[in-house]
Amino acid sequence: MKRTVIGKFSLPVALIVLAGTASVANATGGGLAAAKAARVVSPVVQLVTHATGAEVLPSDNANMGGSPTGSADATFSVDTKSHLICYTVTTKDLAGVAAGHIHSGAKGVDGGVAVGLDASKFNKGTACVSVASAVATDIAKNPDMYYFNLHTKKYPGGIVRGQLSAKFTTVLLTTHATGAEVLAADNANMGGSPTGSADATFKVDTKSNRICYTVTTTGIADVVAGHIHSGAKGVDGGVAVALDPAKFNHGSACVPVTAAVAKDIAMNPDMYYFNLHSKKYSGGVVRGQLGVKK
Repeated sequence: MKRTVIGKFSLPVALIVLAGTASVANATGGGLAAAKAARVVSPVVQLVTHATGAEVLPSDNANMGGSPTGSADATFSVDTKSHLICYTVTTKDLAGVAAGHIHSGAKGVDGGVAVGLDASKFNKGTACVSVASAVATDIAKNPDMYYFNLHTKKYPGGIVRGQLSAKFTTVLLTTHATGAEVLAADNANMGGSPTGSADATFKVDTKSNRICYTVTTTGIADVVAGHIHSGAKGVDGGVAVALDPAKFNHGSACVPVTAAVAKDIAMNPDMYYFNLHSKKYSGGVVRGQLGVKK
C-alpha cells in the first residue's frame, strides 16, 4: 500500500470513545488486544532512531555506560511482504564499530538480538537483510518495543543505543462510504441506504494524539451519529472513535484520542471503517473502509 505523507507520519480496539463534546471514557473488554492480534500492517513501514551513549544501560559495559560523545542515526524500511529490512546507518565520533543489531526490548530494558546488521555497510548507503515473517511483522507493529545499538571492542555491551519509532507522525486517510458496504444484519436485513453516500478525510496525528476530520454527506437525512470502528472489510467491530454529527458538512473538526488509538489507526487503516447512523438506519446508513489518501 502506498502512503501519502503530510507533516511527519507515513504510512499505517475498541478503546477510548469520545462522543461529540462528551468526556473520554474507557471502552470495556479486550478490544485493543483482540484487534491487534488480527492486525495486518501496511506492507512497508519506515522507522528511525538517533542512538546515543546516554541510552546504553550502565550495566551493559561493567557500569561504564556508552560513549559520552558518539552517536548514530539509522533508518529502517521494514517490508512485511518480502520480509526484508533495508537500513542506512550513519555514525559520528564512533571508532571501531564491530557489530550492530536491532534488539527486542522497551526503553531502558535489555533484550535479545532480533536482527543482525552488517557493520561493513555502515556509512556506505543502504543495505538489506532478510528476516523471518514474524520478526518483520512484529517490528512493524511495535517499533517502540525494539531498539538499535552498536558495539565496539571498548564497549562490547553497546556504545550507542536508540529506541525505534515511526519516521512520520501524521497520516492522511480517506474513505467513500456507501450503503452497499453496510452489512445487511446491521439493520434487520435491510442493509444501508440504496442511494446515499458520504466522503470523509481523517488527519491522524500520533504526536498530539488527535484526529481531525471532514465529513460531507449526499442524499442522507437525519444523521444522528458517526464513528470510526475497528474491523476489517465486511466485519463489524466496536467503536474506536466517536465523531460529532453536528460538524458534518461544516468543515473540519478534531477529536482527541489515546496514543494507542492514534497509532493503531495510522499504521493499520484498512482494519478500521467509518460509518454513519440515522434514525431509519440505526445500524448504519453508509459505511466505508479507511485507506491512505492517494
